[in-house]
Amino acid sequence: MNVRNNSLHYKMYKSKKNIVYAGLVTTAALAGLTLSNVNNTVSADTTSAADNTALTTSAANTSSATSDNSAANSSATSEQIASASSNVVVKSAALSDANQAVASAQTNYNSAEQLNSGVSAINSAQQVVNGYDAPISDAQVALVNAQTSATVANNAATSASNVIGVNNMIASAASNADSALSNAMNNAIAGAVSDKNEYAPYVNQFVGQVPTSANADTLPAWKQLASNAASAVANDDAKATSAQSAWNKFVADSQAVDAQLKAAQAQVNSLTGATGAQAEQALKAAQALVSSLTTTQQNIDAQVALQQTRQMNWLSIHDADLILSQKVNEVVSAIENAVKLQKEADNANVAVQNADQALKTLQAKQMVAKQTVQSLRAKYDLPDAQGLAAMQNTIDGLQGLYNTAVSKLNEDGADTVGSGSDFNYMQKLNTIKASEAVLKSDQAALANAQSAANSASAEVASASAALAKADPSDTVAYAEASAKLAAAYAKQVAAQTQLTTAQNLVNSDIDQIKTLQNILEQFVTANKLQVYVDQYNQLPAQIKAAKEALDTANANLAAAKDADAALTAATVALNNAKAAAAAAQKAYNDAVDYYNSLINGETPAQKSDAEKYGANIIVGGTTIYQIKSQKANSTKMALAAAYAGKANSVTAVVPAPTADQVMGGKADAIAAVKSVAWADPAKVNEDATKPGNHVEEIIVTFKDGSTKTASWNLTVLPAKDDDNTDTPTTPDKPGSDSTAVTPDNNVNSGATNNGVASNGTVANGSHAAAATTTNTVSFGNGQAAVLPVASTNHVANTTAAKKNDSATLPQTGNKNTSAVVALGAVSAMFGLGLAAKKREF
Repeated sequence: MNVRNNSLHYKMYKSKKNIVYAGLVTTAALAGLTLSNVNNTVSADTTSAADNTALTTSAANTSSATSDNSAANSSATSEQIASASSNVVVKSAALSDANQAVASAQTNYNSAEQLNSGVSAINSAQQVVNGYDAPISDAQVALVNAQTSATVANNAATSASNVIGVNNMIASAASNADSALSNAMNNAIAGAVSDKNEYAPYVNQFVGQVPTSANADTLPAWKQLASNAASAVANDDAKATSAQSAWNKFVADSQAVDAQLKAAQAQVNSLTGATGAQAEQALKAAQALVSSLTTTQQNIDAQVALQQTRQMNWLSIHDADLILSQKVNEVVSAIENAVKLQKEADNANVAVQNADQALKTLQAKQMVAKQTVQSLRAKYDLPDAQGLAAMQNTIDGLQGLYNTAVSKLNEDGADTVGSGSDFNYMQKLNTIKASEAVLKSDQAALANAQSAANSASAEVASASAALAKADPSDTVAYAEASAKLAAAYAKQVAAQTQLTTAQNLVNSDIDQIKTLQNILEQFVTANKLQVYVDQYNQLPAQIKAAKEALDTANANLAAAKDADAALTAATVALNNAKAAAAAAQKAYNDAVDYYNSLINGETPAQKSDAEKYGANIIVGGTTIYQIKSQKANSTKMALAAAYAGKANSVTAVVPAPTADQVMGGKADAIAAVKSVAWADPAKVNEDATKPGNHVEEIIVTFKDGSTKTASWNLTVLPAKDDDNTDTPTTPDKPGSDSTAVTPDNNVNSGATNNGVASNGTVANGSHAAAATTTNTVSFGNGQAAVLPVASTNHVANTTAAKKNDSATLPQTGNKNTSAVVALGAVSAMFGLGLAAKKREF
């Protein structure tokens, strides 16, 4: 709710006395003005220029006819001023009443303002709490999704790590490394020392180089082993190829030697059996060649066999190294896949932590916001439904404890004084309370006895003083004084005896109560009842305080809602009263200005109809039902209209008020009006869709072309349900007892409008409201509203100017005219100064 300006209302409240006083003084001033005017009017018919100088210097130069017209105008203006002044007084009184209503409402409002501030603060804080709901929900969903993703990623990483062990990749790689070494060193190249030496560099690359584990830490070692195995395979290929080349060469050599051997053998065969030394020598040479070629052939064949063996051995080594390389590469790939999946799992786990932290952060912030709400509710004693329930539960809990304590204290306990009879705490407590009542009574008797003893002592002192003053020679008087003293002594003795008896009773009561209290204390200790005694003594106050707190909370919740409504209603009334008073004051000021212009011999400027009749415009209102389907956003409508080249073409769905309603039934003002239109039809359309009170602007156009802008209230009632029996008739089927008025009728015109209800407020004059009827307003779009129409009988307070009244007045002379005019002018200026004092509203 809006916080009102206390200073504003205080100034308005104090100003009411000044306003009323100013009105009264102004009335007195008008008497002086009227008296001055009467003298001017009486002497206006004279033709003596000297007589006319009593009015003004400029008036002395005017003709007799001009003097007549001025007097007539002055008379009419005085009556106008008197009417305006009377209206100011009436409106000032109404404004004073409104000020008092606002002051009363303000007092109530101030008492609840803190509560209302609390409600606003709580609502704002609650909105902060509610604002975390959606983010927290999203964060919870994000956390669940992150946890799901993390579970999948962790399972994949674990599975990837397990693959290495399940498939025995490490053992297989180690076995193949041993196999490769065994083939190379023991079987594959046995007897080939050179080949052993050539393979020796690879021995250290395999022996003991297979890691015993497969993970991110050993991945470099596995990659190095894979590289070594690949190098060994390449070397094996090269050696096998080299052996193949050597074998091919020796095969070719063997074939060439074989051909030579066959040729030599053929020569031997051809020379065998030949005679002669030369033949024998040739045979021997051929045989020697065959022998040599045979040896060569054997050596070549041995090399062919060796190179063939070497090739087979290197191929065997190649196969072992190749398998080793494949196994090591499988381990490397498995490790890399496991490392990749583990990284993804780690990232997923971090995402879970981040999502969990984000959720906890939001929840923590919401908790702080909730604590703020609870703190504000505690500060302003404005708990919510749960708080009220908790307070009631607290009361019920305390009451339950109290009832239990009372029940326990009413149970019989063990005898602690050897009386032979059991008793309970409450019985003994009631006995003590009864003894305390007796003590109280005996203490009152003791007080009375003490008072009596004091009185008796005072009588003894008085009698002793009287006896001391008595003359012994006056035996009668002396004897009488002695007798009074004796009687006083006797009374004193009796009073003292009664005092002693009363004191003994009180002492006896006190001793008895102490004895009973000691017995009760022993009983409580023996039966372990102290906790119930404490609850019995303390809980009633706590229960009372809890109930008072609950009552206060409920009262605060109710008060926080009611004060604002009361102040709003009073403020609306005040605004109406202020507007009416301001209009009346303006009319009065206009009349005074006109009068002063006549006094100064000036010709007043011709006033427009807006200036003449604008003060008659009232602050009225129109009531309709909410138009649900009407699209009335003023900004959108204005833009759409401007785009279409019709910036001023928006038509209001609610008819504008009529001239009769706007002018409060004042006949001459109504006649001067040409039309009444909404200043902002788009705003009216928009407000018509919102239940509540709205202030619109109307433009009153007069027949002389002048205009006047004023405020007009638009009250929008919530739309009724379809099954409501009071649902307005539709435009297609209007009810027989109502008149359908479409928006095209009576819009922006001064014609009679049956679709608008005035609130009956009148600035000048008065009218009585007749019976209220209801008419149906059709809006041409499937919507209709039932509008109450108040028929009124207007009584216009108009006073015709009597221009020729001076002709009927007697000619009584003007000897005292100047003095009367001066007195009237001084009185008028004094009154006007007070009336026109600036109000600090």
